[in-house]
Amino acid sequence: MTAAKTSPKGSILTVEDDPDISDMLRLYFSAIGYQVHVAQRGRDGVESAMREIPDLVLLDIMLPDIDGYQVASELRASNRTRDIPVIFLSQKDNQEDKVNGLSLGAVDYVTKPFDIEELKLRAERVIRRNRQRGSTNPRTGLPGRQTLEEQIRGLDSSKSWALLSCRLEHYDPFVDKYGFVAGDQVLRHVAQLMQSSLTQHGSPEDFVAHTDDSEFTLLITDDRRLQKVSKTIYDQFQKTASAHYSFWDREQGYIVTHTSDGAEIKVPLMKLGVRAMRPKAR
Repeated sequence: MTAAKTSPKGSILTVEDDPDISDMLRLYFSAIGYQVHVAQRGRDGVESAMREIPDLVLLDIMLPDIDGYQVASELRASNRTRDIPVIFLSQKDNQEDKVNGLSLGAVDYVTKPFDIEELKLRAERVIRRNRQRGSTNPRTGLPGRQTLEEQIRGLDSSKSWALLSCRLEHYDPFVDKYGFVAGDQVLRHVAQLMQSSLTQHGSPEDFVAHTDDSEFTLLITDDRRLQKVSKTIYDQFQKTASAHYSFWDREQGYIVTHTSDGAEIKVPLMKLGVRAMRPKAR
């Protein structure tokens, strides 16, 4: 398994059942540098956003299963997806529909047929604004430490919750040798593993944040899930970490770097340090 390729420009999830519009959005935004995921049903859109947090959701209202309003409501109800900006796309152009969409937390409402260049400008503005205010880390699309702290403050004190700190070991030497682009690919790969683990074993209330350059923190709202989530993340990274290295480095099991005075050193391949933290009893 290799790491997924993610555009540093951002990722967009389109939830649209019209294949012509869906293909147009996918081709256009892919051509200008975005990674685009496509869902044609509302339920598939929610599941896609849970697996891999996009920078923006372009959301049709009229869908074959649940409507766009329900999709937006479910995204807002989950700690993992509540901060994803949503732009509604709809043939409905009356004021009531627009108010309904915006009341669900959407950042914009675009009426079909729309001008693709205008939609691009709106999408770029939303993504840029969301990143500038610090609600997401631009390298992974995950919320940061401040959002995590807000989530912890809002927890029910009677619940047995826990934090899972995951730090990439030997990450800096990897970046020194392979470069920042490869380093960002590793970070996005780890973010995807964590989202996938929470989708498999967690709940919508669980939460993952990118809290430091090479550190991620998961909020597990029921510590009975802690061991399974932790093991899944650790095992999956162990299986996939070597894919980020060249064939030669994989075979020898280390990379060769140099100290500031030119001395040669051997650095092991990256691994994930996982540490559980439980709140002190009150």
